[in-house]
Amino acid sequence: MTKHVFRRILLLITLYVCIIFGIFALQFTKASLFSRTIGDLQVTAAQESSSSGISQPALPLHAAVYGVDFFLDDKTSVLAYTSENNAEPLTVTAFSSDSNSFVISFTDGSSITFSPERRGDIRVLEIHASIPEKYKSIALPFKLGRSARVEKNGSLTLIRSGKETHAFSGNTFKYNESVDIQRLIIDITSPTVYYQTWLPAKGLNLESLALLPGASEEQYRTYRDRFAAAALPELRHSVVSGAVNEKIATAYIAEMGRNGMYQMGIDTIPESFKSSSSRTYLSCPFLNTLERSWQSMTALDREERSLLSRRFTENNPLVFEFPRLVPFLIDRGSAVFLDDIVRVATTIDLSRLTPLQAAGLLEVMQDMIIYSPSRAEKVQLLAETCERIIREGLLRVQDNLYVLSADGTIEAQTTLRVSQLLMRYGKSDSSNKQWYSAGVLLFTTLLSRAENYASIPAVFEVASSASSSTDPVPVAGKILPTEDAYPLVMTGSAWYPRAISLAREDSAGVWAWTASRAISVSRNPDGGVRFVVQFPRGQTHYMVMSGIKPFSKIQLYGMDFRTDPRFESYNSSGYRYNAETETLYLKMRHKEEYEDIVIYYGIPQREPEPKEADEDVSVLADREEAAASNNSDTLSGLTEQ
Repeated sequence: MTKHVFRRILLLITLYVCIIFGIFALQFTKASLFSRTIGDLQVTAAQESSSSGISQPALPLHAAVYGVDFFLDDKTSVLAYTSENNAEPLTVTAFSSDSNSFVISFTDGSSITFSPERRGDIRVLEIHASIPEKYKSIALPFKLGRSARVEKNGSLTLIRSGKETHAFSGNTFKYNESVDIQRLIIDITSPTVYYQTWLPAKGLNLESLALLPGASEEQYRTYRDRFAAAALPELRHSVVSGAVNEKIATAYIAEMGRNGMYQMGIDTIPESFKSSSSRTYLSCPFLNTLERSWQSMTALDREERSLLSRRFTENNPLVFEFPRLVPFLIDRGSAVFLDDIVRVATTIDLSRLTPLQAAGLLEVMQDMIIYSPSRAEKVQLLAETCERIIREGLLRVQDNLYVLSADGTIEAQTTLRVSQLLMRYGKSDSSNKQWYSAGVLLFTTLLSRAENYASIPAVFEVASSASSSTDPVPVAGKILPTEDAYPLVMTGSAWYPRAISLAREDSAGVWAWTASRAISVSRNPDGGVRFVVQFPRGQTHYMVMSGIKPFSKIQLYGMDFRTDPRFESYNSSGYRYNAETETLYLKMRHKEEYEDIVIYYGIPQREPEPKEADEDVSVLADREEAAASNNSDTLSGLTEQ
């Protein structure tokens, strides 16, 4: 009995000594566990310090995400395959990480980088392998998580974890149900693999739309020209009958100009309307009174920037319905909101976007590439989600195509905007050409439903019992006014007044409100900034340029001109400059199709005080006018004294 007690005491003492030794060993070990959370990627591993104090990786390593666990331990390594298909295990030499990625490095110079990201509602893990040329591929081991299971969708292997389903890109993963450890094969010719959210395909097959008659460029031009031809007499009738408003007058003059009857269009507008104090910035490129009319643009800009600011604060996706959002913010000195665009786009639930908002976000992506490339990448990642939302919002009825609004109806204005946005997106890259066809087909479908080519139904309803062969029905009594439809249908017409951003050609904040065909910017050897404005020879138009810094002099027709509050009243080009608002008001009387405005920056010279009127000035003005061509252009910057 005593022996048993003694033996038990001895065993307990030995056990306690082992426990105490183990505690001391753990306390003074050089290895330290660490964990990292990088986006959706959870990394756990260990590092130990050598006698020299240098940290070295210690296994096991786990990098878990979306139902899979990429791991390495003493028995399981990354395998590298030679051209002879011999497998060589790789030894880990280092771990490293930052806020965006986790990197495993190996003795032979190989490395594997894990980079998680979210692209709208698409979750993506990018796995990039840097592989030496002596290998043809590597095999990365992983296990399925406890709640994950493998499913098949045709030839595609899917991994479902909870409510989400993911898949590896390419032919990189073949499931072997007989083993627990799976391997992802990464080839040296395709060193990047994506493990990302898989969503079942919904919506239309866009590739088939290009074969439809209404998706052709010829049909687009035909319906556009038919609309314009039918709209002109309607607009003219409103003008001559006195039932004219600013939108009608502007659309009428623009279409008359497009038909080579610009001056006749202006002359037809009633004088009472031309002199009306209610006119705004919209018609001022045709009908002058720039300074007075421009106050409405200043007020509108202030309201729109305030509205956008609130929507950015609220993370409201309505911001993506704003036309040409990026250049607008840059031109109005609100480039600080560009970061808000990225923030809103990457944080909101993109699956709730309407087709118009998704198309607007595609426009933002394209403009970011142009105006702010450093911000473009983050929003470009959202393209796939936006495309899917638009595709699911399209309704094909035989050879026609419609886009549904949030309430399930079809709105003409929304359709025209989405159409133009998709056409632009389709032209941005050859891989997007199917979207161009979709945009054209939306356009031709809508205009084919117009009565007399110009009376476009404002709203269509889709019957709940409708079949795929039943077109939506126009809502009775709701017609899109011709003057409202005109700028949407005739998008790209150089005759309709519009804002042209000159931020890329000149500097941020410089833009023009104009009906000129085009404006180009260059720099003269003498330091002048040259704006070349295109407009039909012999015609006059008006233009406002915003963001023009104080300058020392300005030249028109190659001659020095000076600011004059009465510049609009002369039979010549002229200008008025407001240094406080950095706004240049211009009257352009074109002796040639292309006329130059040359601005010299520097310390402005004080202009001489206007002289009293004298006979010599009047006589000289008469001689200049008599010597001019039949269009009575006056070259000089003479002012009425």
